[in-house]
Amino acid sequence: MQGVTKPIKNAVRAVAYLLEEMEDYMLVELLQETVNTQLSTMSEDLSLLTMDIKEKVDNHLEVKLADLDKSIDRINQVIGKLKKIKENTSRTNQGTNSIQPGNTRGHRTCVETLVAPPPHANPRLLAKEGIKARQLMLEGLDENSKLGKMDNMQLKEELNKITRMLGLEG
Repeated sequence: MQGVTKPIKNAVRAVAYLLEEMEDYMLVELLQETVNTQLSTMSEDLSLLTMDIKEKVDNHLEVKLADLDKSIDRINQVIGKLKKIKENTSRTNQGTNSIQPGNTRGHRTCVETLVAPPPHANPRLLAKEGIKARQLMLEGLDENSKLGKMDNMQLKEELNKITRMLGLEG
C-alpha cells in the first residue's frame, strides 16, 4: 500500500476490523437461533412424551384398581360366608355345649365335634358338613390370585391368620 496516506490506511484497517466483528455477530445470532429452534422442538417432544406416559399410567392404574375392587368384593363375600358359618356353628353348638378339659370357653371347636361328636349326632351328616366346610374355603379362588397360588399348608396358615385377625375362633 504505497502512496496511501496513514489516515487512509487506518480507515481501511478500521473498516476491516468492523467487518470482522459484524461477521462474528451474525454467526453468533445464527447459532443462537438454531439452538433455540432445536430446544423448542425438543421441549415439545418431551411434553408429548410425558403426556403419553401419563395417559398410559392412568389407564394401567384404572385397570389395577378395578381388579383390586373385585378382589376386595370377593374377600368381603368370603368373610360374610365365614361369619355365617361361625353363627351357624355357634347356634348348633349352643344346645350341645359342654366344657371340655382344656376348653375354658364352653364352645366346642369343629375338630372336637368331628373327633368326639355328641351322642345324638349323625356321623354321615357330620362328615358331609366337614366336607362342605372345607370345600367352602376353596370355592371361588382365582388361580392367578395370591391365595390361588398357595399350596394347602400355606393356604391353611393364611386363612387361620385372617380368622385370628377378624376375631373368629372355633
